[in-house]
Amino acid sequence: MNVLFCVPYFNNSQFIDIQIKSFKKYLKVCNWKLCVIDDSNEDTINVMSNTKENVLNACLKHKDDIIYFKFDQNLHKTNNTTDKHCDILNFIIQNISQCFKNNFDFICIFDADMCFVENFDVAQELSGYDIIAPKRIQWLSNIQISDSPIFEYLWVHNCFFNLKTISNIQHINLNRIQNTTSDTGSMIIEFLYNNPHYKIKFLNFSSGSEIIPNLYSFDFFWNRKIIHFGSGTLWYGEQKRFLSISYEDTFDMFCKITENGLTREQKEIIEKTYSEKWYEFHKKFVGTKCTKQDLINYGLCIYTSKDLYH
Repeated sequence: MNVLFCVPYFNNSQFIDIQIKSFKKYLKVCNWKLCVIDDSNEDTINVMSNTKENVLNACLKHKDDIIYFKFDQNLHKTNNTTDKHCDILNFIIQNISQCFKNNFDFICIFDADMCFVENFDVAQELSGYDIIAPKRIQWLSNIQISDSPIFEYLWVHNCFFNLKTISNIQHINLNRIQNTTSDTGSMIIEFLYNNPHYKIKFLNFSSGSEIIPNLYSFDFFWNRKIIHFGSGTLWYGEQKRFLSISYEDTFDMFCKITENGLTREQKEIIEKTYSEKWYEFHKKFVGTKCTKQDLINYGLCIYTSKDLYH
């Protein structure tokens, strides 16, 4: 099975080496390439070295494994960090998917600060599905915690799309739903509503976190097969996390876990936090599931069955 991992990079090229290393060690039954979408500009400073970012240089060390794209900064519509991320993800769906649809079976949108930490049998995990991703639940509201209707969609930071079976992949919109607090890619719910025939494999949103007080906190996905550094770009100035331990030391710990895998003790910690997190997470979302009309009211183009035949 051939998979193209599409990963936006900005000011965090230090993750490229460890990401490539994890793919080589843990991806099984798979031919893969890493497609790096470079969103840096001439003023971008690397978040760890505090020197001028050079994503291309980092890629050249792995030229046999990487396909490099320089993202045109003129394609960004705003300076909002999340919206700029959406711009890149839409570029992946609209353009890169078409460039490589004859060369790959799946295209995967993957975060730059994510790595595999256990063997991942690609054929076993993906076969028989059109889309595979964690399920996300959020409010259809501009208030983060409210009694508004809730909706379920795909968390697109770790999302596989079947290039052989999704004939209308370019209909996917990965922007945010306007006037809500929803995350990157929440507009994909429009595609899901209008294409119920596609077979989706929903994963748990998280497999738990390994939180060592005053040290570090990493999230895990896909039954602890994927580790997520979280805020690897210092997204929105996420500095408070590194008051007790530096970004550099946290990154070193991330690399150590990626290279060596999780210990039994770490797995027990993650399993415990998963159980607690799962309960607390869903306790917040005790609400009414949104209706089709609710989504239409927020500007989504949801077809009726009548529309589909005209």
